[in-house]
Amino acid sequence: MDKRELLLKAIELDGKQPLHYSNLATTLPLGESLMLPSGEKVGERQLYLKAIELGSTKSTDYSNLGALLGNTEVITLSTGVEVGKQQLYMKAIKLDSSNSAAFNNLGTVLVNGERVTLPSGEMMSRRQLHLKAIEVYAKNLKRNN
Repeated sequence: MDKRELLLKAIELDGKQPLHYSNLATTLPLGESLMLPSGEKVGERQLYLKAIELGSTKSTDYSNLGALLGNTEVITLSTGVEVGKQQLYMKAIKLDSSNSAAFNNLGTVLVNGERVTLPSGEMMSRRQLHLKAIEVYAKNLKRNN
């Protein structure tokens, strides 16, 4: 069995674990979909959304879902709350302030002159977010070496 088949089996046995869905999403090439044991056909976006709806606390689930949305696209969570890229990146940063991709991607959704207040209370511009992403990335490299 390959990783995808193992994850599908894990979902069949325990479909309430967010990690199964987000890990399965990482096995899919962009635009590809697969059939869950329930018979539901899903792609990356639906898998990350399912992980989030099951209570994922993985920062990358939020930032990866944000990266799959269009700039002005909004999705509705099972709670009825509508979120877009900016809200997903903010949640990713709130969950893990060492997620450099979330800082960088948040910077890409801001228009010039726009500022955003981070979960830490710090206000940042597009440029500051990109610089923060570089800083966080460098800290992560040092920590891992």
